[in-house]
Amino acid sequence: YFGQFGHFYKYAADKLEYPINRYKTETQRLLDVLEKRLENNEYLVGDEYTIADIAWFPWVKCLETGYSAREYLELDSYKNVVAWMDKCIARPASQLGMKINTGAEDGAFINYHSA
Repeated sequence: YFGQFGHFYKYAADKLEYPINRYKTETQRLLDVLEKRLENNEYLVGDEYTIADIAWFPWVKCLETGYSAREYLELDSYKNVVAWMDKCIARPASQLGMKINTGAEDGAFINYHSA
């Protein structure tokens, strides 16, 4: 639902109220599921970083960096989600992965996907 939210909120030429509200509600519902899961867990599957975290944190990050919707979705009200996302982003492999195709001058793989 995060992708659908982003499409209607930021990218769709026609800003239609129904799909924006529908996917905002679904996105916040999923953020609430994550919030509750992270109440007693350091990561999504427990105390170890797993493929579940790798799959999910970029979507949560994209709510801010891709869709500019941090305030609109009240992302900061999901304290456990924000702390978890920050922890995932801080990992060295995540830092490197987020540089791919960015044009960053500090060792990014600028043409990684162009081959």
